Amino acid sequence: MTDNLPYLTSVKGRPHLHIRDGKKRISTGETSRGKATAVLMKYIAERPGRNEHEATIETVSDLMSVWAAERQEKNEKTWNRKFKYLEKTVNRYAGDVTLQEIDKEWSKDYAYSRRQDGVAGPTIRQELSSLTSAWNIAIGAKLISITMPKLDLPPASEAKDVALTRDQARALIAACEHAHIKLFVRLCLDTAGRPGAILALPWHRVDLELGEVDLRETREERAARGDARIKPAAHVPINEGIVEALTEARKRSVTGNVIEFGGKSIASVRKAFGTAVERAGLGGLDITPHVLRHTAATWMAQADVPLFEIAGRLGHKNTTMVERVYAHHRPSYQSKSKDAVRL
Repeated sequence: MTDNLPYLTSVKGRPHLHIRDGKKRISTGETSRGKATAVLMKYIAERPGRNEHEATIETVSDLMSVWAAERQEKNEKTWNRKFKYLEKTVNRYAGDVTLQEIDKEWSKDYAYSRRQDGVAGPTIRQELSSLTSAWNIAIGAKLISITMPKLDLPPASEAKDVALTRDQARALIAACEHAHIKLFVRLCLDTAGRPGAILALPWHRVDLELGEVDLRETREERAARGDARIKPAAHVPINEGIVEALTEARKRSVTGNVIEFGGKSIASVRKAFGTAVERAGLGGLDITPHVLRHTAATWMAQADVPLFEIAGRLGHKNTTMVERVYAHHRPSYQSKSKDAVRL
């Protein structure tokens, strides 16, 4: 429904957001996304040949159009890979529902119906959350005045607790057929950085003399690779072994990126990483590149590193997530309470 719907886009060197409508680009005259969205919806309502559902926001389908335009502008790659299908799913099951019909009981009925189709709770939660997100966008842009109802969301999925042992990590590194994959694995483990941050890491944020790596991307760097999202990242010290590996890699480098292959920077290592996992005999453990970050955090907890220090290395502003996911790995975890209940 929204494949050809106009959407907001930013234009390099210009402060105002623009409307992209096919080959046409029209300035909204606004720098605020909320105000620009209002201009967009007015444009959609008034453009020649528009569909009736584009004129007003009365149904879930109308509301999801606003969400779709926002998501598409923020990150077109993620939109095509994930959110495009999420929007279509919500519209398929609830597109004709009016905003006045939506409440907590409706969300329970929606969840029940989707479960009958064999859909898992976390997926249903994502579908309903997208509706909540769309409602917030529309209210922020003053496109609707209906108060957003509180929905009953299924619980989120539990975090995976897959972490490599040191022997498994060594086996994985040894199984890497290419030097750039080996360096990628070692950097993920040493910095506890996100795989995406490691792949996007430029040499100018690596200080080999001080032994430091800055995984924090600038707004311009994120925009250049088409990702507007800010994810936790940190400026971290690194050990001598990885400094040595980076020094050697720097001598061979022909691009501005630390991780490169064939003279080009790369956006994904999933295939080569998966091959290394299989070669290391770890194929049955559901190991993805993100497991390396989880492994690093687990090792830190097992070494009784203070939780605030683990959080800092992961790029988090507080210890909430670290306490929930990693505290139980610490040797000191519940040691006092254990002794207190001894007979």
